[in-house]
Amino acid sequence: MKYILNEPWCLRGWKNKPYCICDFTSPMEPMDIAEGDMRFLSSPFEYDGGNQTIDRMIDAGMLRPAGEGETLDETRQYRNYGCLHFSSVIFSITGKCNYNCLHCSVNAPKSPLGEFSFERIEELLDEMKDCGLKNIVLIGGEPLVRKDFMQIVDAVLQRGMFVVQIFTNGSLVNDALLDELDKRKISPTFMISFDGVGYHDIMRGVKGAEERFYRCVDLLRSRGFRVTCNMCFTRDSIVSIWDTIETLSAKGVESLTVYPPVESGLWKDRYKEMGATLDQMYDEYANVFEKYVAADYPMDLIVYGLISFIRSQRKYVMLPSWSYRPERAAVTPVCRVYRRELNISPDGILSPCYAIMADEYIKSNMPDINKMPLKQALTDSAFTRIIELTSQDIAEHNPKCRSCEYSTMCGGGCRMSAFEKTGDLLAYDPQMCYFFEHGFPEKFREAIQRGEKKRTENMSLLEKLMSWR
Repeated sequence: MKYILNEPWCLRGWKNKPYCICDFTSPMEPMDIAEGDMRFLSSPFEYDGGNQTIDRMIDAGMLRPAGEGETLDETRQYRNYGCLHFSSVIFSITGKCNYNCLHCSVNAPKSPLGEFSFERIEELLDEMKDCGLKNIVLIGGEPLVRKDFMQIVDAVLQRGMFVVQIFTNGSLVNDALLDELDKRKISPTFMISFDGVGYHDIMRGVKGAEERFYRCVDLLRSRGFRVTCNMCFTRDSIVSIWDTIETLSAKGVESLTVYPPVESGLWKDRYKEMGATLDQMYDEYANVFEKYVAADYPMDLIVYGLISFIRSQRKYVMLPSWSYRPERAAVTPVCRVYRRELNISPDGILSPCYAIMADEYIKSNMPDINKMPLKQALTDSAFTRIIELTSQDIAEHNPKCRSCEYSTMCGGGCRMSAFEKTGDLLAYDPQMCYFFEHGFPEKFREAIQRGEKKRTENMSLLEKLMSWR
């Protein structure tokens, strides 16, 4: 029997993902395939069974029996976009905000980055589509301050693209907004900034911000929208991480990402006065990890750049050692986030990282897509050269990395951290050096083991109590 690639699957490729099977009717990631498989799937083929991969594709509805004389239609035949692929576009549609956050990386209260006109947004969406990009994250500043926010959502949808996430402070989320999303039958995840129980008002520079945040989460959850949160902390508020985990998990928040504010924007002048020290930060992490595991993984927890706890699997992954394999240093991206997320600032600058997109070095050296076509910027530019950095590139640039005993576990560290400390995107990461040189990986493991022991004891006690009922 002959089989053919089923609708809506098509064959596509990019600079960093040369051969893929894609479904542009859903936000699903492209599936990497070998060049030989791409040629194999380009036309109907005879198959009588015996190949597990093909059997799985048939079971998943990706392949179906071909009709007599049927061929793969032109729109689904192989096309290579030539530029880099990104899982999502972090699209900053405005530099304006209604809050006055102490750590704002783009100085949103004064909005020096301005915002795109609606007409320019439409043009950029067309360029994104021409690059094979489909998943859009709407962010600011505060994206909901735009009066034409739903027009922007419609412009995304009209191009067959997806609003997968809205990044907001939550203050402007209301039933009317959610009604409009429901009308369009879309349910983006809301990523809401929350900077600690008892500290949120201080960090956000607005009285009542914490109470508004709770009301927002309750509303979103009651309407069936998924909610995730980011938390930035100071040397004072770091003690609230555990209280924040307990509070948010009880409200149905799915995950919390924790990190110190980036030393850019408004935080650059406040870091020495308000920033947590590395010892304070890592010690508090270990304390939180023990409580978190003992409490049976109440929610997904990500400590940016260091460790990720996965609630559904009751496991954790130490990120530096997970992301790096010495034998693959020449092809291992030094930052996987760089490779996943395309950041576009409100004034059109492509940045390898959202947190530093307003930095003068980035604005002076990265492509301005008001002057350079997006496809060109994603094919060969200063931006692509940063995005394509590997662990080997960092080691070759830094003698300290080449001779370091921890290089087989680190892989080069965080480029944002290196840049904010040294002003050099290729420098070693002092924060990661400290992490390994002071034995924190082992301290983290010991804290997690203590938590697992308590968790087991708690489960045993619970089983006994249930048996006594």
